[in-house]
Amino acid sequence: FFAMPQPAVHWAQQLAWRQLMAYNSSYTSNKLARFLRNFADDVTVIDVLSGKTVLSGSDFRLRYSTVFRESARSPLQAWVPRRWSCRAGDQTICLDCETFEGLVKPLGALDGSEGLSAPLTADIVVAYVAQDG
Repeated sequence: FFAMPQPAVHWAQQLAWRQLMAYNSSYTSNKLARFLRNFADDVTVIDVLSGKTVLSGSDFRLRYSTVFRESARSPLQAWVPRRWSCRAGDQTICLDCETFEGLVKPLGALDGSEGLSAPLTADIVVAYVAQDG
């Protein structure tokens, strides 16, 4: 049994849940749009270990456009065996231990023009941070 969290308390957990549902959607025609609408235009992906920005804004959208387009032939799926969330001031944080399989990612240029990976399977840790609203 999984209940959606209350909006005023767990924005990041809702974000993590909604993007995962879009990621796992079998409807490829609107999968990208359903995924991207969960993220602000100025979304930023940061490597927690180095503190460096990995992706932001339009680069984020271009990368995931390539991922969904190129992964359509593989069984692209993700699941979350562990999830924690907390509130810090006006932010909520959701920490997911995620497993994905069938992900084809761009190598070099984000549009895939310089090459693509083979379908990948991996375990990752992702922190979603959201402002209230």
